[in-house]
Amino acid sequence: MKLVWIILLIFITVLLSGSIIVAQLAYRIEASLLSYRYTSGMLNQVIDPLDDAEIHRNTVRGAFRYIRKQLSMRVPVEIEPHIIHGSMEGFSAEWFQRTADRMLYSVQLVLNGREKHLTFPLSLGGFKSAFLNSARTGFSTDEYLEIERSVRAIPSNIELADEIPEDAMNRIIRVLGNVRFFLILLQYVTPAVFIILCFVFRRIGSGFTAVGAGLLIGGTAISVLSTGFADTVARSASSGIAEAVPDFMSWVQSGTFLIIHDLVQKLIPVSLVVAVIGLGLIGLGVPLIIYKQDPEIRWGGEITPN
Repeated sequence: MKLVWIILLIFITVLLSGSIIVAQLAYRIEASLLSYRYTSGMLNQVIDPLDDAEIHRNTVRGAFRYIRKQLSMRVPVEIEPHIIHGSMEGFSAEWFQRTADRMLYSVQLVLNGREKHLTFPLSLGGFKSAFLNSARTGFSTDEYLEIERSVRAIPSNIELADEIPEDAMNRIIRVLGNVRFFLILLQYVTPAVFIILCFVFRRIGSGFTAVGAGLLIGGTAISVLSTGFADTVARSASSGIAEAVPDFMSWVQSGTFLIIHDLVQKLIPVSLVVAVIGLGLIGLGVPLIIYKQDPEIRWGGEITPN
């Protein structure tokens, strides 16, 4: 029977170590990605490449062609250069930064439970003005007036959230609103359950040793990952993101690499603390097993030797 207990305790320890690994990742997500200040700074790093005129130009042209293809739009050849020129002027790097930051702020409010709806405002005023200024010199008066009437009919501000189906939007908001709850569950509740299970046989020495081993394994695993494989993890993840977006947005890879690398590196301090605590608990539990015959914990709180 004692062998069965040992095997079961080892199994619980393995589960505890896995929950400790997940808890550290959940802690880093909560401390970083649920912070507007942190995510805003990281967003700046992602969008930084757009300050390069060539990258910005390729992005705007690529986005125009992508949207035209997706929507099966037929754009007269003589108008296309003016649309691209207007897009270059109206959708500047600062416009991308400002728009993305507004959307991020809305997402953060929902993530942190301060709002129950999302807003994704899109300003087209700069594009409309730049396009009309460009078209003014390229068409006759009658043609320009017709173009102007069509452009003026387009709203200067669009709310992209209104274009998302209501059911889908409700699901998105529900998921975002529950993120913090699930992170707390992963950080505290799940590890606590396995820590309690380590004492299921009411042996204080074995319990401390099992908990310590779980913490030591979980903390060491994250420490090794963060110190030895941060570049590999960041490169692999950022490459996957770059492949998932259209070619004209491949520049996001450099920024996402920095974000993921930073997140992985920031796991090191906590993982070391977890590993040291685990080592301390093992140092407390092993002597109790060897020299005190692994005393039993009775329900009344009394501890008796085996």
